[in-house]
Amino acid sequence: MKPSVPAPAVACKVTTQYRSGQRLVYELENEGRVLDVHISSGSGDSVGTWLVAAHNGRGTDSTVIAESGTTRTEALGKVGDSWAAKAGELGLPLVDWSAVAKALLAVRAI
Repeated sequence: MKPSVPAPAVACKVTTQYRSGQRLVYELENEGRVLDVHISSGSGDSVGTWLVAAHNGRGTDSTVIAESGTTRTEALGKVGDSWAAKAGELGLPLVDWSAVAKALLAVRAI
């Protein structure tokens, strides 16, 4: 019998998901910090686009970085790039966007 090996700690996981109006909201825990990701499809002139907005926290004072793309994955990638570019200026924590994408992929969000 093989010895039991503990499962590796998950760096990022979806803790809650729900619909808020036309948006799907995914609450994630990322290395002890909370990150909310809102995903919605475009409307009007934006048909065929997706909007992804990442919220640093859940209060009214949270910072929001939003980007659009032709797919949810593309929009999320742009959010990650914008977040990294603005992190120093806005005092945002470092986020492992690859881990966020994997967590969202696991729940079929992207």
